[in-house]
Amino acid sequence: MKKISKILLFSAFIVCGNVSAQNRTIEDSQMKFKISVPSTYQTNQYWDGTDKIHAFVSRDNNVAVSIRSFELPANISVEQVVAAFTQNVLKGANQLVIQPHNLNGASGKMAGYRWRYNNISVVVGAFYTIRNNIGYVVWSMIPENLFAKRSAESDAITNSFTLLGQSTDAGSGERQQNVPGRGISSDAFVTLVSDDAMVEHLIPTGSTVRKTEPGQTIWDIPNPSSGNTLTMVIQNVVKGGKNLNSFMNEQIASIRGNGATLLGQSFEKAGDFYTCRYSYEYNGSRFSYTAVDGPVTFYLTGFVGGVTFAAELESIHNIVHTSFKKVTNSNNSVGQQNPHGGGLAPSSSPLQQPEIEAVSSETIFDIKPNTIKVGTDVNSNYEIGSVTNNFPSNTKKIHLEFNYQGDTKEKNFIVKWVSKTHNTLVAEDLYYPKTGGANKVYSFMENGAEQWPGGDYRAEVWYLGDKVSEADFSIGAAQTPQKQTNRVGEIRQIVLDNTNIGYDFASGKIRTDASPDPDFLNRPWCTTLPGICGNWARTGKSRMEDVTSAPTSGYISDGLDYIDCTEAPLKEVLVFKLKDGTFGKMMIIKDEFSKSNNVCLHKITCFVQYPAF
Repeated sequence: MKKISKILLFSAFIVCGNVSAQNRTIEDSQMKFKISVPSTYQTNQYWDGTDKIHAFVSRDNNVAVSIRSFELPANISVEQVVAAFTQNVLKGANQLVIQPHNLNGASGKMAGYRWRYNNISVVVGAFYTIRNNIGYVVWSMIPENLFAKRSAESDAITNSFTLLGQSTDAGSGERQQNVPGRGISSDAFVTLVSDDAMVEHLIPTGSTVRKTEPGQTIWDIPNPSSGNTLTMVIQNVVKGGKNLNSFMNEQIASIRGNGATLLGQSFEKAGDFYTCRYSYEYNGSRFSYTAVDGPVTFYLTGFVGGVTFAAELESIHNIVHTSFKKVTNSNNSVGQQNPHGGGLAPSSSPLQQPEIEAVSSETIFDIKPNTIKVGTDVNSNYEIGSVTNNFPSNTKKIHLEFNYQGDTKEKNFIVKWVSKTHNTLVAEDLYYPKTGGANKVYSFMENGAEQWPGGDYRAEVWYLGDKVSEADFSIGAAQTPQKQTNRVGEIRQIVLDNTNIGYDFASGKIRTDASPDPDFLNRPWCTTLPGICGNWARTGKSRMEDVTSAPTSGYISDGLDYIDCTEAPLKEVLVFKLKDGTFGKMMIIKDEFSKSNNVCLHKITCFVQYPAF
C-alpha cells in the first residue's frame, strides 16, 4: 500500500430521495469476495496503485463502507496489515479497541477508532484478514454524533462480507465464476475475434447475429435457464483522442439524460485491458456492459434482458468480462469472426443502446452558453446576487446560475459539483432546461450545519455528454497558491519524520496530516532510501543553485489520477511540479533510519526552495 489513500470526502451533503430496503450483492471474482449493499448506496471501484478499492456511500453521505484488497508476500501477518493501514490511511486516529474476530469464516482482527477527518469527528470500524496471500481491510466511517443512530446500518453491510471459495484454475479466463442466481457453465462459451478492434473474448455458444449496422452488431443468445432469448450488443467506437475515463463520463451522462437508472460503474483491469464495467435499468430492462480500452478503439460488449433475468445476465457477463485478450494475429485465432461489416462507429456517435432511443445529431442544440455564476444568495428570478469565487467554510448554501441561448429540444442538463482538492464528485443532478420560464439552469449545494472541507472546487454544466461551461471557486483558504514570478525563493532547511510527514512549498508549512495531499510526503517505508510521494523528477545535480530550469519529463505522477510515491536519492536535487504550474526544489541531505516494533522511520533533513525558478 504505497500510494496516498483516496479517502472518501465525508461531509453532510444532502441528497433527497426515498430509502429502499432492497440490497444487491457486489462480487469481485478477481479478489475473491462478495458483500451485500443497499440498492440506494452509491458505488465506486478503482485502483490505488496495486490496491483495489470498492467504496459504498449512503445517499446522505453519512455512512461510508470501503473494502481495500491487495496481494501480499507469504510472510506478511495480519498485525503488519493493521500497522500499515493505520499509519498510511488512518493517520492520527485514536485506537479504541482491537481484538481477534471471525467474520463469516474469515479469521482476523476487528478494531475501532476515533478519527478527525476534514474537521469532522468520525468513528471508524475496521476488520483485517488475509486469505491465500490476499489482504483485506473492510472498514466503515460514520460521524460520531450519528454513530448510535447509523452503526446498525453500517454493521449490516460489513457483516455480509464473505470470502469466496478459491478456484482450482486461477489462471484461466474461462473458469466458472461464483455469481448470484443460476450458474452458467464456462464450457458453454466460444471465442469471438474482432479484427477491427484487435480484441478477442468469449461469447455464449449458440449466439447468432440479429442485426448489423455501422460500428454495432446485435446478437440473440440462448438463455439456458428459461429457454428465452437474451440480447448481446457489441460496439466498436473510434477513440477520437479521448481516454476511457472521459469517454465513459460522456456515455454515463447520456444514459442518465435518457432517464435510465445507473446501478453501478467501476474502472478495473480485466483480462489484458483497462476497462469500465457498468450496469443500468430502463423500462423494465437490465443492461450490463464492459467497455474496453482496446489497442485502436473503445470496444463495448453488453448484455440486455428483462430485469427478472438479471442474475443470468450478470452470470454471463462475469465470464465474458474476464476473458478479453489482445489479438496480435487474428488470422490464426480460433473461433468466430465478428462481422462488423459496416465499419467503425465515429467517436462522436452516442451509444445506440437497445430499447433506449439514441439522441441523433439533429437534436444537439446550437448553444451559446454564458459563464457560470456562483454566489451566496439568489433572488426570486434565480439570479445570483453576490457573485464570488471564494466562500467561507461556514457557508450554508452555494448557488449556481447558468444562462444560455439556443434550442435544447427539452433535453435536461446535468450539473456537477466537484472538489478538485479531494478529487471527489460532491453532487450531481439533472436540471430542466428552463428555470422560471427563462433559458436558465439554477442549482445549489448545501452542507447543513457542518463546515465545508476547505479546498478548490469546480461547478460544471453538461448537456448530452458534453461539458458546456465550468467555473472554479474555493472554500476557505484557497488551496492553489498564486504563481510567483518576481523572484526565486530562499533555500530553507526542514526536517520530516513520522509525525511531521509532509510539506507545502507555497505556504512553507510542515504538515502532520496527509489530506489534502501535501506537495510532498515522507513515507514510513522499511526501505534503504526514503519513500517520497509527489510529482517530482530527478536532476542529477547535487547543488540547489545548479538547477536553473525545470526538467521537461521524468515526473513520477504525470498522467496518473493519484499521487505516486517511490524511493528518493540522497544529495540530489529533485524538482516538484505543482498543481498550479509552478515548481519547487528539494534535496535530502541527511536520512536517519530506525525500526521499532515493525514500524520504520526515515527522519530526513531537506533543503527546500520555492519558487524554484
